[in-house]
Amino acid sequence: MRRLGVFDSGVGGLTLLRALQQVMPACPFLYLADTAALPYGEKSPAEIIHRTELVTQYLEHAGCSIIVYACNTACTVAHQTVQAQGEVPHFEIISPLREQLLLSRARPLGVLCTRATAESGVFQQLGEERGSPYRVLACPDLVPLIEGNAPLEQLQRAVKRYCRELCTGFLPEIVVLGCTHYEALRGLFQQYLPPCTHIISQPALLTVAFQRYVRNHEVLIDTIDTTPRTEYCCTAPVEVPQAFTPYISPSTPWHGISL
Repeated sequence: MRRLGVFDSGVGGLTLLRALQQVMPACPFLYLADTAALPYGEKSPAEIIHRTELVTQYLEHAGCSIIVYACNTACTVAHQTVQAQGEVPHFEIISPLREQLLLSRARPLGVLCTRATAESGVFQQLGEERGSPYRVLACPDLVPLIEGNAPLEQLQRAVKRYCRELCTGFLPEIVVLGCTHYEALRGLFQQYLPPCTHIISQPALLTVAFQRYVRNHEVLIDTIDTTPRTEYCCTAPVEVPQAFTPYISPSTPWHGISL
């Protein structure tokens, strides 16, 4: 079976998986959470590249005809290197985001992301290319808090703190949640960012760009007539955080694998 592979360091990529499932309901998926190496955002570039190599090799050998990087850190740090070694297409989510941001060059841009993504310089380069004010802020606490199923009050305090830091002396009109985990807290970010701020939806951008990519490149993905099957794999046990129950049932089985 030729299926679509999607991966992240944890459950964050489920926000993109759900968007793909909604627009490709007849497609079988394989989702891999590399939870043994969670979070990618606090790893060195060499470590991120190594884990991305292992994950993509597993997905290729598992019969995936295309691999979606549902992890901004893997996209910004590892994609260019790892894609060159792959046997199937690797689809990253930064390019569609870049296209969208270049359409609104005049609007000040804020980016909230992991430390590794911030240090990659990808969003700083894009900010310079746009030519308008920008600020890139690393939020190292957020993924551990989300994956650790922190209480809502603790998540609220963290999001409020990062939004305040982003907006001190700076008024972003557009904000990118540059980690797929953050999408699950979109409501909190909207609450603590200025009312004039527009949060770009990475899942929405991904689905449009991915469907266009599949059409243009004639990628082989099987469709099936019965209820499509999504398989969930992990490299360490997964406990679905409360914030992610809209994306997956806590009773969904996960299959442990070794890379």
